[in-house]
Order: sequence, then C-alpha cells, then structure tokens
Amino acid sequence: MSTASCVVRDYYHGSTHVQIDNCPGNGAQSWAWIWTGSDNQFATVYLNVYDRYPFWVTAQRNSAASKNLPADINTVQICNYPTISQEKCGRINFI
Repeated sequence: MSTASCVVRDYYHGSTHVQIDNCPGNGAQSWAWIWTGSDNQFATVYLNVYDRYPFWVTAQRNSAASKNLPADINTVQICNYPTISQEKCGRINFI
C-alpha cells in the first residue's frame, strides 16, 4: 500500500527541476523526472524508495531524463555538477 501522497511534487536546485510522482498511472509504482540547464555539465537526483536500495537519475546539460521506480519515493536530493569535479548538492527533501 502506498504511504506517500499521490500528488506530483516539484523540487528545484539552481537551474535543475525535478518532478516526483508516486502514482504515475503508467504501471510503475513511482516516477522521477529531471531537467537541467546550460550552467551544469550534468545534474543528478538521488532517490530513496521504501524498502529498497537508492536510485538516481542523471540529465546532461540542457536535457531531461526520467525513470520508473518499483516503490514509492520517500526522499529526494538534487546535485548539480557545473564541472565534472565540482558537486553542489541541495538539501534532502522528505516526501
């Protein structure tokens, strides 16, 4: 049974935008989408799901990526990478 809310949630860190849906209606238990702009080489959203190991989704500069997940997402953390060796992570968000 899902314990997370069935509302699409938006998170932002710098120019990176993430959406989380724990009731996507596509057969998956949950769904994550990330987009990042031109000020990052890439950006990654780190996701923890209930009773599972962590997942992540990475988007390259000026692009988006998404992933279906097997359980509800309960935490989200966005990290931007202006260069390959420079990491700028936001706070952990609890859903």
